[in-house]
Amino acid sequence: MILALALLSCTQSQTCSFPQADSLITAAVAEGQVPGAVLCVVQGDRILYNQAYGCRRVFPDSIPMTPNTVFDLASLSKVVGTGMTAMSLVDEGLLDLDAKVSQYLPDFEGDATVRDLMTHVSGLPAYAQWKLLLADHPDADKAEKRAILLNHVCHQPRHSEPRTKYVYSCLNFITLQYVMEAITGKTLDELAEERVFGPLDMTNTGYNPGPQELVAPTEMQADSTCLWGVVHDPLAQVMNSGVSGNAGVFAPSEDLAKLALWMFATLDGKTGQKGPFGKETLQTMLRVPEGYEAFERTPAWGVWEDFLDEREPTICPKSVYHTGYTGTFIVVDSEQRLAVILLTNRVHPHDEGGINTLRRDVVDAIAHQLNRH
Repeated sequence: MILALALLSCTQSQTCSFPQADSLITAAVAEGQVPGAVLCVVQGDRILYNQAYGCRRVFPDSIPMTPNTVFDLASLSKVVGTGMTAMSLVDEGLLDLDAKVSQYLPDFEGDATVRDLMTHVSGLPAYAQWKLLLADHPDADKAEKRAILLNHVCHQPRHSEPRTKYVYSCLNFITLQYVMEAITGKTLDELAEERVFGPLDMTNTGYNPGPQELVAPTEMQADSTCLWGVVHDPLAQVMNSGVSGNAGVFAPSEDLAKLALWMFATLDGKTGQKGPFGKETLQTMLRVPEGYEAFERTPAWGVWEDFLDEREPTICPKSVYHTGYTGTFIVVDSEQRLAVILLTNRVHPHDEGGINTLRRDVVDAIAHQLNRH
């Protein structure tokens, strides 16, 4: 496979170093912001850098981080799994971004469209508490839990009319999951493997990996064990059994690099094989839809300038990005053909603090260095 061969040649020898980014991440490890991290930088058709820092695990003992560590991507799953799969269905004409959700899920109330789900302007609330959902169904099995959650997203009171207010919502992408499953008769993990992970040779990416050696653990639980190979997000874990539209994908940095390499090759018209979808559909995914400019969202992605916290952009302000609650992050600058992937398990062993400043600082350090050359 062309992309796989390109990746192999790139990872055998790194051609760049990023000392300022290294220092930022090393300091974050030393200060306890994160137990460890992996930084991967992709430009054009090459991986410039794939570096590990700190520890993959610090409880009950310490294990060093390695570049091939597999992370719980948390909300990066909205892009890597759900969003990419959805756009592959759009590309085939099986899913219409402007169709009402009720066209696919007849019980879904309101006029929200698929595009509204993917840009978080559907009116659905941000989240749902699984304990409340199961309060009257303590013995619900897997299928019953799924049915309860589907019923909830269909009938949950909306916070506003569609396309009037942006509220980042896990329920949007859970609904999108159910739409895709209704269309195809296949589960999300089957669809993502068939349409995204398989075609891009993302061989170490998937759902529910279980406690494997290379998987980074996340948060400590009440029984003093840490989640390991089990999705951190409660809705995904309890209600969707680890395969969920909002979270659940586990992946290493190199597999995310393969995704970025495919994106750049597709935009350049250089893909030697069929990926998840074509150039026109990819461009649709990377652009804010007409009429949605006030919300600063493309289908499945955020827009970089909306993440900058008033600092000046060092990459294209219209770049796309996504974060994950567990500590994961990717930004893709399609103009410069640059992707920065920073994966951490910041919630291990305890969920304390945030790392958005670190994410911005690392991107700025890399951009400054590349722009000097």
